[in-house]
Amino acid sequence: MSGAGAVRIFSKLLLGDDQGRDKTLKQIKTANVFVATALVLAICSEMNDIGKFNLGRTLAYLWGILGQQRAVVDELFRKRYRAMLLDKE
Repeated sequence: MSGAGAVRIFSKLLLGDDQGRDKTLKQIKTANVFVATALVLAICSEMNDIGKFNLGRTLAYLWGILGQQRAVVDELFRKRYRAMLLDKE
């Protein structure tokens, strides 16, 4: 994250309650939960590929669920993990 990006995101913490601070914080928390979950799925997908655990379809299913909620997660899955998880079976 660049300095400008940090300022853009964290400046929302300075909002007053009447300016939608609580709503903004909930949105930031939700986005962070999705990013953390996507990172865990990415690690699991990489481990599955290295260890040959044959869990590709299960992991792809989880990617699909998460990708329905966030386009950036679906894009990551399509660019890196779809072929890794589904084409090797």
